[in-house]
Amino acid sequence: FSEQLTAFLATQALSGLADSPDEGSPERRPATLASQEKYFYSRDLPISANVWGETGLLQTPSARTAPAGTGSITLGWWQPYASLNLALSPLDWFEFYFRYTNVNNVPYGSQELAGGQTYKDKSTGLKIRLLKEDAYLPEVAVGVRDILGTGLFSGEYFVGSKRYSDFDFSLGLGWGQLGTRNNINNPFVTAFGSNYATRDAPVVGSGGTTNQQYFHGTAAVFGGVQYRTPWNNLVLKAEVDGNNYQQLPFGNTLAVKSIF
Repeated sequence: FSEQLTAFLATQALSGLADSPDEGSPERRPATLASQEKYFYSRDLPISANVWGETGLLQTPSARTAPAGTGSITLGWWQPYASLNLALSPLDWFEFYFRYTNVNNVPYGSQELAGGQTYKDKSTGLKIRLLKEDAYLPEVAVGVRDILGTGLFSGEYFVGSKRYSDFDFSLGLGWGQLGTRNNINNPFVTAFGSNYATRDAPVVGSGGTTNQQYFHGTAAVFGGVQYRTPWNNLVLKAEVDGNNYQQLPFGNTLAVKSIF
């Protein structure tokens, strides 16, 4: 009988009745998670590249970086440009890019020399994470495009990203091609003087932003959000770009219907 009683008692739990003696037991209360725990128990955050090969949204970067030891090869196309991007992440907080861009409507020199070949531009870039996200603070990164190369697509940025459940929000400040929309005063002009108010136009063959033009010229705010849908392989993205697409290399302009 004692074995049967022991087996019966082992199957019993809190009664669940409102007037039972165990009503005040903390075990009856629903499980709660602190904000830090909610952050870490959320679904994995997907990351993917923008058209420039950077971890980001569509045209704009986010503060996210790929895990250490990973790399990617991506293709980006936005007429009249098409780019082949190689991205490497030797460290969790560092991304490096090599980019080969085809300018589809510009010949590679004179017609006799080009033979129908279009212009090709080589460039490199990097992103460094400055602050790692936690339950309360955003992830923050600084990056440079076209740091070595012709400087045709050069630009610099600071960007922060913060996750909320299946949404990942990003907000940044860009210069160069990331700042041609000119929707905010350049803070470096305020901090360091009018020398930062202008930016030399890139000249083919002169090198990229190694000519000390970092954070010079017009600036613009950019940002966006990505949403991981209930289908794990489907991620939706939307952004506001800092590029007005009216000051592109070789005098190209693109029709812009909205800032989104």
